[in-house]
Amino acid sequence: MVFLVVCAIFFKSCFTSITNTKNEKRDEAILSIDKGSAQVTVWGDETATVAANSQMILEGDKIETAENTYATLSFYNGSKITLDQKTTLVFSDVESEGNNDSLTLELQNGRVFVNQIPNDEGQMTLSVKTDVMKIASVQTQYIASNIPDNEYIYVLNGEANPSLVDKDVVIENIILKSGQKIAMPDSKEKSLLARESVTLLEDSSDDLLGDPFYTWTLVKAGSGTV
Repeated sequence: MVFLVVCAIFFKSCFTSITNTKNEKRDEAILSIDKGSAQVTVWGDETATVAANSQMILEGDKIETAENTYATLSFYNGSKITLDQKTTLVFSDVESEGNNDSLTLELQNGRVFVNQIPNDEGQMTLSVKTDVMKIASVQTQYIASNIPDNEYIYVLNGEANPSLVDKDVVIENIILKSGQKIAMPDSKEKSLLARESVTLLEDSSDDLLGDPFYTWTLVKAGSGTV
C-alpha cells in the first residue's frame, strides 16, 4: 500500500513538472540561425548582441537579421516563423488565459514566413503587425512583408485574418484564404488611410515563383502544406 502511494506521488510530481515546464515555454521562443548571422536586443537593453544559435527569445526582445541570413523562431506548439535577410522582428506581447494564448510580433522591416500549426489543447492566436496590418491566425502558412513600398501578405495555405489599421483604429477586417494576397504599395496605403476606396483582395498567382526566400521557406516547411 505504501509502495502504491509513493508511486502515485511520484507520477503526480512528474506530471506537474511536465505541465509547469510546458506553461513556462508558452511565453518564449527559440531562435535558430539557419544561415548567416543575426543580433538580438534584449528587452530593457539598448545594445544589441550577436545572436546565439538556440537562443531563448522573450517578450520585448528584438531580432535583426543580417544580409544573406535566414533565421527561425520556434514556439512551444511547433509553430515557426522564418525571418528573411535584413528583417527586424520584435516579440512584442504575450497574453495567456487558461489553455489559450495570444502572441503578437511586430514586423518592423523585412519579411517573415509564418508556418502555424494548431494546439493539441486550447488555441494559440499568432498575430504579426506591419505598418497598416495586424494579421491574426491559428492554422496557416503565409509570407508577410513590411518593406517600403512593398507591404503585403500572401497566404500559401490555410487562412489568415488581417485587420487593416490606422494606428489603433481598425479600418476593415478581412479573411484571406489559400492563394489570395493583399498588396499594399505606398500609393494604396495612402488611399486606405485617407479612407478612399481601394481594391484589396487579389489572386497571388505565381508572383513568388523564383523568389529565394519563398523557395527556402517551402524547403523549411517540408511539403509546403499545413
